[in-house]
Amino acid sequence: MKRDMKGYTGRILIVDLSTFGIREEEIPDRVYENLLSGIGLGAYFLYKHMPADADPLGPDNILGLLSGLLTGSGSLMTGRWMAVCKSPLTGGWGDANCGGTFAPAIKQCGYDAIFFKGISEKPVYLYADDDGAELRDAAHLWGKDAIETEDILRKECRKKKKPDVVVIGPAGEKLSLIAGISNSGGRIAARSGVGAVMGSKRLKAVVLNGSGRVGIQDREAMKAYSKEFAEKVKNANLPKFLKGALFPLLSMFMAGAKKSSTVDGMMSVMMTKKYGTASNNTMGLPNGDTPVKNWKG
Repeated sequence: MKRDMKGYTGRILIVDLSTFGIREEEIPDRVYENLLSGIGLGAYFLYKHMPADADPLGPDNILGLLSGLLTGSGSLMTGRWMAVCKSPLTGGWGDANCGGTFAPAIKQCGYDAIFFKGISEKPVYLYADDDGAELRDAAHLWGKDAIETEDILRKECRKKKKPDVVVIGPAGEKLSLIAGISNSGGRIAARSGVGAVMGSKRLKAVVLNGSGRVGIQDREAMKAYSKEFAEKVKNANLPKFLKGALFPLLSMFMAGAKKSSTVDGMMSVMMTKKYGTASNNTMGLPNGDTPVKNWKG
C-alpha cells in the first residue's frame, strides 16, 4: 500500500531555534508499524536525538507536538494532539494530551509531528502552511495571555481560513513548572510542565494554516464505520435503574472492583455521555490514577 494511503505522511518537521534552521525528515514505515504515531513517535524521536542528561529547560531538550495515527482520516475521536519533552517537573519523560483542532492542522501541513530544539535569542513563533515553514518575530506577543495571543495570530495569519494556533501565556514565559500549552480558545495540554519547556525556548506560539488532505485506502468505508459508531454513541443511554439515586451504588461497586477490572465499552460511553470525564474518578480511585496525595490515590 502506498504511504500516502495509510493515514500518515511519514514526514516530520524539525525546527532548530538556536540557528533558525528548519528541515523535514522522513520516518521509516517500520517506526509507524511498531510504535504507531503520537506518543510512540515522540518517544522514538526523543530517545534517538536527545542526550540523557539534557537540562529540561536547556537547549538540548526537545519539545514535540504530534498528531495521532488516525488523525484527519475521518475516524471519530482521533483529533487529539500530544506534547512531549523531558519534564522539568520530574527530570524524566513528560507528555500532555489535548483536544481542539490543532492535531488535524499538523497533518494538513503535510507532517505527522513538529519537533523543536535549541533556544531562540528572542521571542518567536513558527508559521507553517502549504508553501513551507518559517520563524517569525513574537516580540509584540510576549507578555500577553494565551487567549489574547491566539486571537491576534488568527487575525494576523489568516488567509482563506483561520489558522490553528497553540500558544503559551505569561506562566510559560516565566518558566512556571505547572504551565501548559493552550489552543482552541482555552483547551490546555497541562501536564509535565510542557508550557515551561516551550517558554524556555522563547517559542511563543505555533501557527498552522495548511490545506492538505490525509490519504486513506478506503475513505467511504471509514465514513460508514464512523457513522455507525456515532449512531451507537448518540443512542446510548444509561438504563433507567442506573439513573438518579441508584447511580451512587454503581460508583460504590466500581470503587470496590479489583484493579484489573474493565468496564464494558458502551457502559463507559453512557457514563461519559451523561456525567462527563468526571465519571472516570470512580474507576481511577482504586487504581491510584487521581491527583490526590501526589498521585498516590
